[in-house]
Amino acid sequence: MTQRRPRRSAIALLALVPLAGGCMVDEPVPLATARIVSVAPCGTCRDEGAVSVRIEGDDALADAVIVLHDLRVKHELGQQPAAVGRADAHGRWEITLHALRVPGRVELPVLPGDTLEVFQKNGEGDASDPFRLTVPTPQERPAGAPVFDELPQSASPSPSPSGP
Repeated sequence: MTQRRPRRSAIALLALVPLAGGCMVDEPVPLATARIVSVAPCGTCRDEGAVSVRIEGDDALADAVIVLHDLRVKHELGQQPAAVGRADAHGRWEITLHALRVPGRVELPVLPGDTLEVFQKNGEGDASDPFRLTVPTPQERPAGAPVFDELPQSASPSPSPSGP
């Protein structure tokens, strides 16, 4: 009678293969940068100093959820109001942030000097590190931002309906 040596289970060997090749680690969600395109006084806000801010980015993940917080503003329980948008298939997105009106509370305006935090979430709900921006005053022009005339002037005055 020959003596057999115990055989290792093929399943046990296969279970060790991933460990030998390294374990699988989820890649962190990359940072999505943002830029302030325009800042204008908020005409519909109760607070005189409130502004509307248009923010955009073009390096987000395709179809990522973009979340924007104003770090100055918090509710009584510590939660921060947010604006939410979605990047397109090319990673481009745009959000216009206005004052937040919460029923039964005062208006929560966006003010010059506020720090905005922008992050993206992938399809699994994992979030990137935040990208931070400071809201300039409406007279300041953010670096690299296009300039838009809010009240464009015509090249020649319109004729008066009553005549010269």
